[in-house]
Amino acid sequence: YLAAWGRKYAVVRRILCASRFMHRRLLENGYAPERLTVLPNPVDTASVEPSIGDGAHALYIGRLSPEKGVPTLLRAIEELDIPLRLVGEGPLRGDLESQAGRGRLRDRVAFAGYRTGEDLAREYRDAAFLVIPSEWYENAPMAVLEAFAHGKPVIGANIGGIPELVEPGKTGLLFPPGDVEALR
Repeated sequence: YLAAWGRKYAVVRRILCASRFMHRRLLENGYAPERLTVLPNPVDTASVEPSIGDGAHALYIGRLSPEKGVPTLLRAIEELDIPLRLVGEGPLRGDLESQAGRGRLRDRVAFAGYRTGEDLAREYRDAAFLVIPSEWYENAPMAVLEAFAHGKPVIGANIGGIPELVEPGKTGLLFPPGDVEALR
């Protein structure tokens, strides 16, 4: 609001939108169409060796914060026999470790911390699939694009730019954000 009021973006001639979702939201908020261009995020696939096939666990990669939906993910897998690796850091880590340390989750949830480079690539290779349980508007999550580059399907929340990337039944599945039963 303050940026609009102060006309901070008045001098910007072109805004690059990483998704059609972002483009649509900017149009809805009064930006002129001639100032907007959709340019999806790139992924360097030349340095990736896809690992299509069975993996050992479900994988979440991202910030451990409320809007990312990780508590929903933990509730969803509680009744399933699926191991889960959480890659990332954030303000919810302690609460999530507490939640994961109880009941049936105790031996099935591993916290890997922040990963980059070859360590991150190994996380993708060893996973069966990626889960993006976001409960807020994601624009074009790099984790989804990187999972696809590694040959992994994605189970993603049907919100923001995620449904542009995940084609149900072909590249993954979608579920309503925050819906534990649908995610399960």
